[in-house]
Amino acid sequence: MKLNKQLFLTNDTLSSDWINLSEFDILSDINNFNLLDFFNSKYYTNEFLNLKIKENKEIDFPKPLFVGCNIEISKLKVYNRNELDSFLLNYTSDVSFWGEIFHNNFIQLYKKLKPHLDTLSQCYLLDKEEFDIESSIVTDSFLYYDYYLLFIWIDIDRMKFYTCEWACD
Repeated sequence: MKLNKQLFLTNDTLSSDWINLSEFDILSDINNFNLLDFFNSKYYTNEFLNLKIKENKEIDFPKPLFVGCNIEISKLKVYNRNELDSFLLNYTSDVSFWGEIFHNNFIQLYKKLKPHLDTLSQCYLLDKEEFDIESSIVTDSFLYYDYYLLFIWIDIDRMKFYTCEWACD
């Protein structure tokens, strides 16, 4: 596997919500590719990291929320493209809880991300809301994030692996 490119999306420089989208080339037999191998590799602990963290090592940014070696397949939710779109569009729809500005920022980011999801037909998703601070799957950054989504998918035809880290800290 090799990191091919990364894209960092946000609504503005002062915004605390962001998306870090990574594309990896799969350099081995696609039939032997294992998602858990990714979470237990340097690609998850180093390459995948948010560009802001990689570029500003002196600043103490919150680290990725999930502990790679503790991720199990059973913890990943599976969505097809329509289900993911519906999930994302409804994620912050409870305006009485999230607030209108927060919800609008989320939807703006969704609109920026959507053109980059053209290769997604099915994905695996981890959502902070499914865990609590005591869970072995989360890091000590749990309280830093208002929300944190991680979804991943594979484009078999192009031999690409994608990660999308979407958070508000």
